[in-house]
Amino acid sequence: MAAMTLASITAERLAEWTETLLAFGWDPDLRFADRGGGQIRIRALRPGREDPAVTLDVREHWAVGPDPDGLGLEAHGCHLLAAAWHAQLDGAPPAVHAHRLDVARGKARPLMIHLHPHGSPNDVRVTRARLGSPGQWIVELEGLVHDLRGYWT
Repeated sequence: MAAMTLASITAERLAEWTETLLAFGWDPDLRFADRGGGQIRIRALRPGREDPAVTLDVREHWAVGPDPDGLGLEAHGCHLLAAAWHAQLDGAPPAVHAHRLDVARGKARPLMIHLHPHGSPNDVRVTRARLGSPGQWIVELEGLVHDLRGYWT
């Protein structure tokens, strides 16, 4: 039963990410897709419609059972154990030109879901009340790209 539960949530999440990326005109590279042991990984490129170019690397690790911390990150009898939604924008240094949302259960409660915002060093973490959906994350990235366009031209 546990394997079937993990298989269903990882299949669903991989499909949701792929459909969302395609709907927004991103190019998911399914060679990086993985669904083993409750984990998914998908990488995508934002086509060069305008600068800056963006590479997205999504990793999620799901575990069987209810959410032990009450974060509301549950589906199919599983909970999201850890996640990194990492968007790398063109520019140097790379750590400052990243925009990453993490689920890190080893952090103190307010930082279990946190953002490493674009333009800040990697050690800057901003608390997020909730994770949101893949579509909400892509909308946030598109807004960031739109705001940065003036910087790149």
